Amino acid sequence: MSPSGRASLALACVLLLGASAAGLAQAEPLGGWSPEAAYPAGLAGISCAPLYQRVYCVGGSDPNLNSYAGVNYAVANGTGVGAWEPGTPYPTAVDSESCVVSTPAIYCVGGEDSTAVLGDVYYASVSPSGAVGAWSAGPSYPEPTAAASCVAYGGYVYCVGGFDADGVEVDASYYAALASPGLGHWSATTPYPRAVDSESCVASAGYVYCVAGEVDSNGNENTPISDVYFAPLTSSGIGAWSTGARYPAALAAPSCAENSGYVYCVGGFDINGLSSRDAYYAALSPSGVGAWTPGAPYPVPIDTSSCVALNGIYCVGGVSSQQAGSSNVDYVYFAPTSGSTSAAPEFPAAASLPLTLAAVLGAAALALRRYRASA
Repeated sequence: MSPSGRASLALACVLLLGASAAGLAQAEPLGGWSPEAAYPAGLAGISCAPLYQRVYCVGGSDPNLNSYAGVNYAVANGTGVGAWEPGTPYPTAVDSESCVVSTPAIYCVGGEDSTAVLGDVYYASVSPSGAVGAWSAGPSYPEPTAAASCVAYGGYVYCVGGFDADGVEVDASYYAALASPGLGHWSATTPYPRAVDSESCVASAGYVYCVAGEVDSNGNENTPISDVYFAPLTSSGIGAWSTGARYPAALAAPSCAENSGYVYCVGGFDINGLSSRDAYYAALSPSGVGAWTPGAPYPVPIDTSSCVALNGIYCVGGVSSQQAGSSNVDYVYFAPTSGSTSAAPEFPAAASLPLTLAAVLGAAALALRRYRASA
């Protein structure tokens, strides 16, 4: 079935701070959520990234499944966000892309527009004052893919899963070197243990951790799962995948963010297509994912939002699907977290990144179309 006939649900942004935990990190439960300045439009499938104490958000899709080229950013002060300002528009209308950051630039991979799945890759420099520069084309992704989840770590970007131009989930993983700004050519690396999209991946202390998502099960291509896998990251790609502690619920399109060696995940949709208010967090280590603990529930049922960690957790947009119907929302909420950690150098030591983002999500990157159109 063509992607224009299937809704796509791509994971939000999987995003992270570059200061990863060196040893045992101490974190308190995810605090209560507070409303912030609304996003300029009600969109799902946005991909957001933190850089220079600001949240940058790219693309998204509206309630009519039209993709959006807008870029908006706002100052994040650790207690909320300021007013949203427009940045240089993305070269094409897009949702389900996965964006990562590597100072001083933001990079976005794949996605889809209103009619097709894309293999486009674009990047733009961001100034310390907040301005987004002109977007430039990087090497195309090896195959058109939406709803992949990408992370940036140690001077490389790693992308996992997604769905292809036929709307079929894939297990392919690729990586490329990041420059300042710029992007090397893509190389294939260890496939994910199963074909998946709408999973949410984060990176921490030299490992990537991917949470939940959706798969094809008995002909239902929108079956949420609770699987969690993790693998080491090196300059040669992604290493062997191992099984982590299962997520407490089978959900697709949660949005996860890493902070101080912990992963925080918000929302997602269940097998009935209904959005969740669940929020959980767990410790990350080279041996896997610790026990999942519930945090403060999100204020509304949500999926396909985009959450970032920047002195707390910020979540932007998404869709709220309930028994009475669904709607795209412009809500932005903030919840505090706290913890202590000592900084650990990434590989190579000289390439340690001040800030990194997963996404996304994809995070990376995110879309709503496939599930909603086929429901």
